[in-house]
Amino acid sequence: MLKKSLIGGLVLSGLLVGCAPAEDPVEGVTLAMPEPVAIRYNEFIWCSNGPNFSAENLAKNFDFWVDGMQNTLQQKRLAAVSLTPRGWSNDDFDRLHLMMWPDKAARDAGWAAYADSGLEQVEAAAFPGLEKCGGDDWQDVFGFNVYQPRPPAVMLDLATDKPVVGYRFCAMNEGKNRADLQSVIYDSFIPYLDALAISEGPSAYNFLIQVPDFVVESRPGIEGEPVTWDYVWTNSWPSAAAYEASNATWSVQGQALQAAFDAVATCSQEQAYDLTPIMAAAE
Repeated sequence: MLKKSLIGGLVLSGLLVGCAPAEDPVEGVTLAMPEPVAIRYNEFIWCSNGPNFSAENLAKNFDFWVDGMQNTLQQKRLAAVSLTPRGWSNDDFDRLHLMMWPDKAARDAGWAAYADSGLEQVEAAAFPGLEKCGGDDWQDVFGFNVYQPRPPAVMLDLATDKPVVGYRFCAMNEGKNRADLQSVIYDSFIPYLDALAISEGPSAYNFLIQVPDFVVESRPGIEGEPVTWDYVWTNSWPSAAAYEASNATWSVQGQALQAAFDAVATCSQEQAYDLTPIMAAAE
């Protein structure tokens, strides 16, 4: 993924356990975290406003889509959110629709059922000119295997929380590998989070690692990002206040840890998004 920006990944409930893929998802993708257990498959769809766009119609469109997916197609295990750039804009899209599937097989079956149902055509007729998603030939849809080294201490409540998510695109440094990243995460970063939970109380902060299921080199990057990258480091917070407070704490207490991460991988500056829930998984 990457023309001028990208994606996200967020835990809606206790969906996630485990760490890493057993093998590279496609040729050219080199990173695989230890313990071959993927927690889900994330799919990001670039969407741009159409001539008839309005926030009210977008909300109605979400309701229409959820009804079709859950009631007509019985996609009970699918969750979806909308991600809007926080304090910045992008020429390639106005928002990202994030589809969170249990696994890639569920994604394949889900899209096949959607195509056969005719819901896309009905939706387009009901909301003409609202938005355009996926590009001209669905080339702007990007899949990731998602891994979670540490579940958050507190689960998000999307009925009340207004989450912020942040993404950094990371390329392993020469001579470094997944074992080096694992060492920093498990030996240093997770103990840091555990200590914060003791001193400041449990938090809904969460971090994920997303490994691209496509050849990154086939997509142009943006200024400040590596030309090639191996994974997306994903942070999430329950609110803008928690996002600001976390970054402030990290700037004081996390510098040695940041240096340890920087020794393993070169990452882009964080891209932040505001999250709006669309559909929660029913199970």
